[in-house]
Amino acid sequence: MGAGTHPDGHGLIRERLAMLGVPVWRLSPDGEVTQAPDLVGVRSSWICNRTLVRRLQGAIAGLDKNAGPAPIRLFAGCTIVPIPLRLRRRVAEWTVPMFLSEELFRGGEFSEGCQAALVDEAAAQQALRPLATFSDAEIQRLAHLLPMVTSDCDRIQRDSASLDGFSSMLTDAYEQVELLHSLAERMTELGSPRQFLLESISRMRIATHFGWAALYVRGDAGLDEPGPALILMDGEPSFDASKLESFFEGHASDLNEAPGSLIIGDERAAELMGRREQVLMLPVRRGGRLVGLLATGDKRTDDPQLSTYDSRTIDTVGAFLQSFVSIAALMREQQEMFVGSVRAITAAVDAKDSYTRGHSDRVALLSVQLARAIGLSEPEVARIHIAGILHDVGKIGVPEAVLCKAGRLTDEEFDAIKRHPRIGYEILKGISELADVLPGVLWHHERFDGRGYPDGIQALEIPLVARLIALADTFDAMSSNRSYRSAMPRERVLAEVARCAGSQFDPELAAKFVQLDFTDYDRMVAEHKPQRSVGPLDQAA
Repeated sequence: MGAGTHPDGHGLIRERLAMLGVPVWRLSPDGEVTQAPDLVGVRSSWICNRTLVRRLQGAIAGLDKNAGPAPIRLFAGCTIVPIPLRLRRRVAEWTVPMFLSEELFRGGEFSEGCQAALVDEAAAQQALRPLATFSDAEIQRLAHLLPMVTSDCDRIQRDSASLDGFSSMLTDAYEQVELLHSLAERMTELGSPRQFLLESISRMRIATHFGWAALYVRGDAGLDEPGPALILMDGEPSFDASKLESFFEGHASDLNEAPGSLIIGDERAAELMGRREQVLMLPVRRGGRLVGLLATGDKRTDDPQLSTYDSRTIDTVGAFLQSFVSIAALMREQQEMFVGSVRAITAAVDAKDSYTRGHSDRVALLSVQLARAIGLSEPEVARIHIAGILHDVGKIGVPEAVLCKAGRLTDEEFDAIKRHPRIGYEILKGISELADVLPGVLWHHERFDGRGYPDGIQALEIPLVARLIALADTFDAMSSNRSYRSAMPRERVLAEVARCAGSQFDPELAAKFVQLDFTDYDRMVAEHKPQRSVGPLDQAA
């Protein structure tokens, strides 16, 4: 057992003396025995007999607590050296080693002790003789040495405890600095706010040694479409998400008045936890408006009491989270405004051809579904959604008479149609924010076999976004009424997609596409009706 396991040097001295065969007692300041020597059998019975204990207690009770350690002869062959443990200059307890010598067995006290302990004298002598090895001179020297050694051990223990505490503080400080550095680095990851927030509260909980952490953000905070609240939980809370939501809504007015984090341990904690337990809470605000709550509890350290240090930590982490919520919500609002502007542009295209009403939205939906089916990230999916909406924006430069012509197109008219990807590209290329969208606009009519337009590129030369949109675009064209034909049945459309895999379409994407769930697509088709029906003459054309 190392020195670091003892709260003071006395514990180490008691352990070392016991290893040398010296019986060691612990007594209160008034002489009451708090711990007897760790002995067994006959040794324990004789050493702890009531007669000896009374003499020991009397000797300690009569000690001058201000005097230095000195040997006390209890009786022939039995000497004690009381060593005081002082706290704030007062004796807190006594460590009392008991030294036995050969003289013990020649005095009447030995026989008296055997009678008091109800043990045979010969057996007691045999058991105690290995302990009775100290001479008077050795005891005198030990009486001078032990207090100094104990003092040195005390100092070592205090220094070790201070070092351990300092090391622990440094470790905690490093973990929290690393946590804040990580949060600062990832503040720009606005594409997945749920993931960022969950990882943030998880790392906060671990760095601050709490058993659980939870974050509640109201549905109208702007992180997502208005709807259910965002509730994230990490660790082992004793409550569920609904409990946290009801707690927040029930105490919103109190939380709104709190200037920063607060420690609660009253009936409010019992309402949430089911028991009175300290919980650290921080109201989450956006633009001064209360939108959520960050909470943590079940501190798992040597000191389970929450402190201002804990409060400062959650205040700092909370400041990052509040900034992130505000930035993410603002970004979403800007994206909605941007998408609204994009939809206004495509609406102008739809207005030119009533047969294709809603076409861009449906192509965007199918492109998103296919992108998710092949495992693209949500930020990538979001950009593909924009590309799907904008893919036909170039048709605004195609004469309406060509777009709406009921019969077969002439070569010149078809050339005009084929120019729309390039027109769309030219319209959008000046918008730097759309740089990653432009390949889908320009090349969504390219074919996997290289026979498409406008540039005749093939296979994997065609950017992924364009290959995705090409499938969605063709599927919707075959599934919709057009000026020159009626919509094709679903089975025939899917069969056509499968047939053209490897020629018109990327074969791997085509295999994924035919497995999609088209429920949302069919709903959108129904919303975008009525489309004009096609007459016999149109069908013949």
